Amino acid sequence: MRRSLIQSAGACVLILVTVLVVAARAHQAQVTVTTPDKAVEAARIRDKAIEAVRLINAAEYDYRKNAGHFASWPEVYGSSAVKELLRTWPNIGELSLAGSDEVIPGFRLTLLVGEEGGAYSVALREMQGNGCGISVFSDQSGLIYEGKVVDCPQIVDRPGVLVR
Repeated sequence: MRRSLIQSAGACVLILVTVLVVAARAHQAQVTVTTPDKAVEAARIRDKAIEAVRLINAAEYDYRKNAGHFASWPEVYGSSAVKELLRTWPNIGELSLAGSDEVIPGFRLTLLVGEEGGAYSVALREMQGNGCGISVFSDQSGLIYEGKVVDCPQIVDRPGVLVR
């Protein structure tokens, strides 16, 4: 009787372990299926932001060629420099470019122009994900940098307000 009790308990443990292993593999397979979609979407958003900053750099230089100085985004956007780029830039329609501080949907533009328009600095920051998305930076050098918020606190888009 003792032997059959041990065999029954062993069989129950074996069945339980089998069920747990099957459930774990099913969960792992489900995660594997959804993860690439998120990675592809994140890469698409990143590429879109970088392309927008490339376009802003090109527009600033085209504007400077005609006006002799760099300028604010509303000035550059309203100029013939952006109109020409819109006509010739590949895949520009995918950016949905605007002349406001939300230059592409979901991203906040900060463009600072130095005195007399001799230099500029541009930052494009993703506003989704509680302010913890990517940021893309550049300046008159034309080099483009990418960054993320350190420790990623929740940021409210009002100066001086930080929620942890």
